[in-house]
Amino acid sequence: MVGVEAERAELMDAVVLNDSPLVGSSASSICLRRQYGIDLIAAASHDAKNSKRLHQIIFNPGDVLLVQGPSASISGIFELLGCLPLSVIVILVAIPLIMWFWPLSSS
Repeated sequence: MVGVEAERAELMDAVVLNDSPLVGSSASSICLRRQYGIDLIAAASHDAKNSKRLHQIIFNPGDVLLVQGPSASISGIFELLGCLPLSVIVILVAIPLIMWFWPLSSS
């Protein structure tokens, strides 16, 4: 039998602040997904005008990032990364669960 469990995730956009540890780094060099469990969806960056891929953009103060991550931790992660949150969109992600039932043996 297959069931569905809902996990809360958020899309949040935020501005990179002057003292952010992101400044001068790229998404791939900081390992956002592996270290923080968030995914960079889009970026409005001064560095983006050079037609770089998203993971290659070097972050600067004032850049706006759109990130997806778990509801429970995303705002805390932005605080750690020195970003000012602008808006939040809560989404529900359905995760299929497989449940197995074994018949009870009749003795």
